[in-house]
Amino acid sequence: MADAYAPIENQTGFERTVAFSDGVFAISITLLVLSLEIPKVGHGEPLDHALSNLSDNFTSYFIGFAVIGLFWIGHHYFFNSLRGFDGRMLWLNLLYLSFIGLMPFTTALLGNYGDDPSALTAYAINVALAGLADALMVVVALRAHLLEPQMQARGGELIARNLVPPVVFLASIPLAYADTDVAKWSWLLIALVPRLLTRAGVWGPQHGLSISES
Repeated sequence: MADAYAPIENQTGFERTVAFSDGVFAISITLLVLSLEIPKVGHGEPLDHALSNLSDNFTSYFIGFAVIGLFWIGHHYFFNSLRGFDGRMLWLNLLYLSFIGLMPFTTALLGNYGDDPSALTAYAINVALAGLADALMVVVALRAHLLEPQMQARGGELIARNLVPPVVFLASIPLAYADTDVAKWSWLLIALVPRLLTRAGVWGPQHGLSISES
């Protein structure tokens, strides 16, 4: 029986897609620093006081950097595991990157209005949409048999791993209206849940295919 996947016939096109994706990630993660403006201090005003006022911006910067970085790691491993690539994957990748490109804006909202539930909601929805687009790419790749055999065999687990971030961030929205700090701390679950399930033997060893694995 012939393979059901569509082979990568144009290696140059595939490499251009990866290069474009890496460019979007690089620009997005670089734009995060624009929310950290050099504070203006008056004569005799201590600089440390002005810097302390930027604590929320620094926190949001590192949150945003970690989230985009983890998405990039997942994207890197996912594309390395592909043995085929078609037009659907190209369009889904663009959809996914559109949410990555939006993250500097929602991260800046988080830094400037970190105590406002609406800011946390905007950021959580942004991350959740990126995670759902990521999971959708995995679903399409599995259905078309575009992944390496060892990854195809773990299809259900791979989808579940990719759904952890959307579930965690969407669940943090109602928490934000009760306590914004608790909502932010709940985001750590994207790293804890996969590790706990792996240690419990529910999931197999991790191989970096999703944001929640890294």
